[in-house]
Amino acid sequence: LEDESQRGGENIGETAEVADDDDEMIPKIFRLLEVKPSTILRLDTTAIDTLNVVAPVEARAGKLPLSLFGWLMRNSATSMGSRLMRQWLLQPSTDMEVVTGRHMALEVFVESPMLRDAMYSEVLRPCPDMDRLCRRLQCHSASLRELALLMTFVHTVATCVKVLHTMCLDAGTPSCSAGDSELAVCKRLLVDDYMYPLEEMRSMMGNLVTLIEATIDTTEDNEFVIRAEFDDELLVLAESRQKTRKAITAEYNKVSSRHGWSEKVCKCELHASYGFVMRVSRKEDKPVRDDGKLTIVQTSKDGVRFVSETFATLSAQYKEISRAYEVRQRALHKKLIETVESYLPLIDDAKELLARLDIFCAWGKTISASRLPFCRPEMTPMQAGGDESINSTTPASQGGTDTVSEFTLIDVWHPLVEARTGNYKSNNVKLERQPNNITNNNKPSRNAMIITGPNMGGKSTLMRSVGCATVLAQAGCFAPASSAKIPMRDSVQCRIGATDYMSQGVSTFMVEMLETSSILATATHNSLVIVDELGRGTSTFDGFGLAWAVAHHLACATQCFMLFSTHFHELTDLAEESKGVVEDDGRVIPPARN
Repeated sequence: LEDESQRGGENIGETAEVADDDDEMIPKIFRLLEVKPSTILRLDTTAIDTLNVVAPVEARAGKLPLSLFGWLMRNSATSMGSRLMRQWLLQPSTDMEVVTGRHMALEVFVESPMLRDAMYSEVLRPCPDMDRLCRRLQCHSASLRELALLMTFVHTVATCVKVLHTMCLDAGTPSCSAGDSELAVCKRLLVDDYMYPLEEMRSMMGNLVTLIEATIDTTEDNEFVIRAEFDDELLVLAESRQKTRKAITAEYNKVSSRHGWSEKVCKCELHASYGFVMRVSRKEDKPVRDDGKLTIVQTSKDGVRFVSETFATLSAQYKEISRAYEVRQRALHKKLIETVESYLPLIDDAKELLARLDIFCAWGKTISASRLPFCRPEMTPMQAGGDESINSTTPASQGGTDTVSEFTLIDVWHPLVEARTGNYKSNNVKLERQPNNITNNNKPSRNAMIITGPNMGGKSTLMRSVGCATVLAQAGCFAPASSAKIPMRDSVQCRIGATDYMSQGVSTFMVEMLETSSILATATHNSLVIVDELGRGTSTFDGFGLAWAVAHHLACATQCFMLFSTHFHELTDLAEESKGVVEDDGRVIPPARN
């Protein structure tokens, strides 16, 4: 899969290069980044929908959240932070270093309310939407007002550095040593990974601020223009235009004084079609019609518009000078965009760091305000090796481990259910898998859980809460539980619910079988599989046979961590085929077969 992705990336790169050679006007609006599929937790559409990771349309502010993303994003202060948060939830990481780094940064924001408040009010709230601005720059369509926002962004970066320095360094965070507290180590990571890089980027963007301050100016009407002093040709045109404008005003005053009109009676205005004209009401138009030196250009409900010969000449001159002035403004504007575009890689890196800080700040607020507990999960590496029947293996040389893989959640709860009920009853889940298909007689593997119980008893909610905790933990958030030990998973796969696709000729049972087939074909011993009431779409006898075969294969052959709920109570006899059967609270947990 990685080889195919690499070949596809090379083909895309060749296509982009040819397009650039053929047409220089095509904006370079895409960057190709190397992403290894093995570093991303696989979530298919079924798993995303089942675990409510994101919703097609998120609930509006003040309404109950419809997804994990909608629940977590409500405290986000920036649009770029919300977009990155959605990406993290849809593509959780399988890299231990990345996930641990996110957890450490988040812990600082959870434990430091002053840092959260300062970051939110002084840094994130004033920060403009740099994703949108960068896209406009890449397409060469950014306005001067938007370019001026770059100064706000650079000042925001400087303020962020100041806040991190005050809250992390001035608060007494020493260099990392063996005696440091966990929070001090986390603060040091925040300083090294965020403050120092942002400080360096701020110094490198100093010339950008100087350029914008020297180039962009605001008019009395709060319009953004290129400063006339920036270009000699533009300065000459600006002075000529101003001189002509004064001459127009002088001619207007001359005509008004000759007829005894005040400013309320006769007005000087810029018309879209006729340029500068004078206007009086229709009640005052008799002196205009009697004066042979004045020419009426328009009569309408709001009055009579007229000009003198000198006034018309000056108006034409002003229009010609203004046209040349605007052409020069656009040329300088284009050059300014091309110059600012050279800073895009630096701006991209800076906005990425600010977006991450926005995520940590939002998650820290959500965790601190929660009624039920969150915990920083203890993440362990994927288990190495495996049986030949397993679809893929993770050798120890590639980050796997030969130790026991433990999956423990104490008092785990579902965030979306808790938001609606307010009296959620937490659950405990404990699974483990012995390495390399070796079962310890004293402590056998417990890698699968068969859950039985009545309808509306909470079976699906329990399984979904485990899936949500796994996704959140590998996305970098804390787990909704009082204690959590989670081994890194390469995928979370679900088979829950009953649906059909009539327009495609796919029945409920066919959907069930297609999803189950996908799980059997792609699940590995490092996967988390959630199956809810498999076999409902056919007869009782056939449905039980399917449920038995699938549960047996996943638990004993694939040996993945599996949660399997069913109304077939006979399925609990599956545990009798394996040694070391453990029954806990009515849940039968078969170990991996020897």
